[in-house]
Amino acid sequence: MRIDVIPISDPLADALQELLAAVAAHISSARRSTDEFNDEVEQVVAGIRISPRPLQDALLDAARSLIRAAEASRARTDALQTQLRAAMADAERLRRELEEQRQAAMIDPLTALLNRRGMEIKFEALMQAGASAAFSVLMVDIDHFKGINDAFGHPVGDSVICHVAQAIRGCIRGNDHAVRYGGEEFLVILPETGGDGAATVAEAIRAKVSGLRLVRRRDNRMLPALTVSIGVASLRDGDADPDAVVHRADDALYRSKQEGRNRVTRAAP
Repeated sequence: MRIDVIPISDPLADALQELLAAVAAHISSARRSTDEFNDEVEQVVAGIRISPRPLQDALLDAARSLIRAAEASRARTDALQTQLRAAMADAERLRRELEEQRQAAMIDPLTALLNRRGMEIKFEALMQAGASAAFSVLMVDIDHFKGINDAFGHPVGDSVICHVAQAIRGCIRGNDHAVRYGGEEFLVILPETGGDGAATVAEAIRAKVSGLRLVRRRDNRMLPALTVSIGVASLRDGDADPDAVVHRADDALYRSKQEGRNRVTRAAP
């Protein structure tokens, strides 16, 4: 790159310095530091040749060329930034949609409790936490539910399931997990809870459900008293996976049914 050098007077030198400072400030506002922009500027500067025409015109033309290069670069930068912001917004929207779909895949649509898939994910997290994450499981089943469906119809049966789900949710902590296990059966995961604490929660659920009084809206017909049977089991040292805990809780639930329903039964420690 070659620029002709000529002697100039002090006032002209001052004017040149002021002009170049203004151009530099204008260029810096373009917020460009890439090799592409530098090449553009160097090409413009390399084209400057001082000719017999007035020096001031040459300097102004060079300054205008530099400014045009800076503005073109700034426009491209602004366009790229706009495209980048749009792409980032699209990516964030896609991330939210994927997360919503992932959450929806874990939720029972009737009760808004976790479904079996959601339960498996929570159990996996508990088992990965290691020995410090002792937990208990409740198996909850609505007593005589088939009779309710037969006498009042499936829409009323669905409503009963939702009321029981709400009762369960009202008895557990924020870090506990209620699951619609299937039909009229529920499972509750109680992290960091031993057998005694789990039995206390189970009794609270049993009492809350037995206190429900439901009426069919269309004819004000009272539904029979609702009760649930519950089985309680806790993680043992030798349990390789949550299935062992669930199986013991299910056995305890079966004993509750056999012994008259509307009761809580604990599995052996």
